[in-house]
Formats: sequence, C-alpha cells, structure tokens
Amino acid sequence: MGRLACLREIVQRWLPEEHGLLASIAETGDYTEDLLAEHGDGEGWAECHFFRATELEEDLEAGGLTVEKLVGLEGLASVAQEQLAEAPDEAVESVSALTEKLREDPAVVDSSEHILAICRG
Repeated sequence: MGRLACLREIVQRWLPEEHGLLASIAETGDYTEDLLAEHGDGEGWAECHFFRATELEEDLEAGGLTVEKLVGLEGLASVAQEQLAEAPDEAVESVSALTEKLREDPAVVDSSEHILAICRG
C-alpha cells in the first residue's frame, strides 16, 4: 500500500483526528497499535507498513527478486471515484485511457493506493 496515498487519505478524511499520525507515517511508513495508542483513539486499520515505491523496490531486490516494473493500480483516478460514478461514459473512457497510459509513471506509482510489483526470482 502506498504511503503517499495513506497520508492523502488522512488529510482528506481524518485531519481533525490525526493527532500526530501524519508526521510519524510520513517518516517511517509504519502504522502500529503503539502509534494509534500514542496519537489516536486506538481505533484504526490493521497494523501494516505503507511503502514509497523506491522503498518497495529496494526491499524486493534485497530479497533476491528482480523488479521488472512497478504499477500504480488506481493511478490518477483514485481520488475521483465519486465523480467518475456520475460522469458520462466518454469522460470515464478518457480517464481510463489516461490511467492506463500513466500507471507506470514513477510519480503515479508513488501516489497510488496500491502498488503492484512485477518481479522475477
């Protein structure tokens, strides 16, 4: 899961309650029970790590894999689900084509909610 998308989600949906989550997740990517106990109300998602694209690639390569490509699954459309649901078919097709075209762009990968790594062992 992408770190920048996580931070964007906190800013968009939980900013009044974030109480220090932004800085910690931005720095480490770690989302833990201890972090929630310190900066939240104890309620949240499962413990996990949110990756930057380069970090994910480095970890996979350190594990002996060759990363052939990284793909941002949601791409630019991830922030426009409501708008797309109400948009005419031509507009949805246009956004879909752009998403397809840019899904391997490093900036798009880094800001996507989910990052797909295609690797060889």
